Amino acid sequence: MKAIERRLAGYMAEQARAGFTKWKLSLADGTFIGRAGWSPWEEGAIEIGYAIKPDFWRNGYATEAARALMTWAQTERPQYPLVGFALPDNEASQRILKGIGMEFVDYREIAGARFAFYQLRS
Repeated sequence: MKAIERRLAGYMAEQARAGFTKWKLSLADGTFIGRAGWSPWEEGAIEIGYAIKPDFWRNGYATEAARALMTWAQTERPQYPLVGFALPDNEASQRILKGIGMEFVDYREIAGARFAFYQLRS
């Protein structure tokens, strides 16, 4: 199985198992701009994730997606702790996490890379 097939299979299995995953983001005209959604995380938490194609940065799409995801999580999965992470030099993504109510916890190694780790404030 190729890498893309494995990733898609993982997303489909995650959706079936958890009731959520990461989905594609498109503009009203169908233009693909990235992905956003949730993934199960450690100890019953769910992790917010978003990635916008560079051509579409600085248009507020990541912020809009993150706010919509946070609203969904607080409505549909209020019992789950919410976490997020961003590369240490990705200040824009860290501003978004803070802007939706998350606070910096510490730096952690995730999948072999160092990330700034955030949790939703209680």
